[in-house]
Amino acid sequence: MRTLNLAAAAVALLPLFFPSREALPEPTVDLPWPEAFRAMQSLPVSDFEARFAESAGARVGRFQNGGEEFLLRWLSGPNRRIHPPEHCFRGSGWNVQSKPGRSDPLPGQAQAIQWSCSEAFRDVRRLEVCQVIVDAQGRSWSDTGSWWWAAQLQKLPGPWLGVVRMRSELPERE
Repeated sequence: MRTLNLAAAAVALLPLFFPSREALPEPTVDLPWPEAFRAMQSLPVSDFEARFAESAGARVGRFQNGGEEFLLRWLSGPNRRIHPPEHCFRGSGWNVQSKPGRSDPLPGQAQAIQWSCSEAFRDVRRLEVCQVIVDAQGRSWSDTGSWWWAAQLQKLPGPWLGVVRMRSELPERE
């Protein structure tokens, strides 16, 4: 019990040593979308995505290429409003299960990077949902938590591009 109390106290004191840089959202990043995404079909951003972008100091775009849909987020700084896509799917009524990560390149690039993935399903619809966050120096993070901690503790400069890839999957046959 003493160990648990010490751990709780240590976590509670972390903000004193690593103050948050997210009191107010930073200005939205005004950079163009990467060329490979601009070549895809642009989709309208939902009201929910627009509200998220405003509250998080992010810029959001949606693109489609065949059976893949991409949600892009230019992130100006680390903040707790950036969360895994699984949270949004669960919050809107989807069931979500973790899947093994994938090593795939971003569209338009040759070098593979690690993506975290899950499966979202509702009724007969299934989606493979994968995410990665990248920066201009070639660093990548397969989940928002590791990106947030790296950006906070290492004081990494942004901006960052968050990419969520959704692929339609057919229901399993019985």
